Amino acid sequence: NNLLKTASASIMFIEDESESTSSFARKRVTFDVDVLNIPREEAKFSEILELFYEKFGEKASMYKQMADFYLFEFTPVSGRAVFGFGAAFNYKDGEFKGLMS
Repeated sequence: NNLLKTASASIMFIEDESESTSSFARKRVTFDVDVLNIPREEAKFSEILELFYEKFGEKASMYKQMADFYLFEFTPVSGRAVFGFGAAFNYKDGEFKGLMS
């Protein structure tokens, strides 16, 4: 429900610990995002659910029937990518810029 109310969030993608040489130097990307709820009535909702069906088969059919299932679109506003010690980049205006010092 919070995503429906605030229309903003932070998301993170992080390297699996088992694939990293150090827990403190895991590759990661974080974004502050704008959140858009995709209404069930929009064609986009059905198009995305169709992709779910193609990937996951009949198991995905239950989502359409669940009244509390929502689809959200995340649009990055700002962020940071860290690829190791001394290798960090800021994200703004649609691109990663400069090595942070």
